[in-house]
Amino acid sequence: MVLGYRGGYPLGIGDTLSKSALPRRAVQMADENAPGITVIDGGTAKPTSYADLRTGDLLFWDASTDDGTALDHVGIYLGIDSTGKHRFISSRKTVDGPTLGDEGGPSTLDSATLYDRSWRKAKRA
Repeated sequence: MVLGYRGGYPLGIGDTLSKSALPRRAVQMADENAPGITVIDGGTAKPTSYADLRTGDLLFWDASTDDGTALDHVGIYLGIDSTGKHRFISSRKTVDGPTLGDEGGPSTLDSATLYDRSWRKAKRA
């Protein structure tokens, strides 16, 4: 919704990928045929550098173990916080529904948690 509203990318529906519409699923957003350019790609491993990240980049994770190596979670990079950590925002699954922020673990890429270990890719709109 943020990229659609502010970035001018309408949300895409269906399986057809287009450079002019943002798909619904993380794995589709991460695809090279979706809007944006890849700025960091760790493949099946965590990237080794944060140097190319810019505020607003989309971050992608392979956070779920039940779908192989598919990129299954997406968030937005916010920059370096007051403690020096690389912070992002994303929706999290919890018992009472999705939440934002640090619910379910720190929203940082350098915290030795699930979202740190499973980060794989960044794209820029």
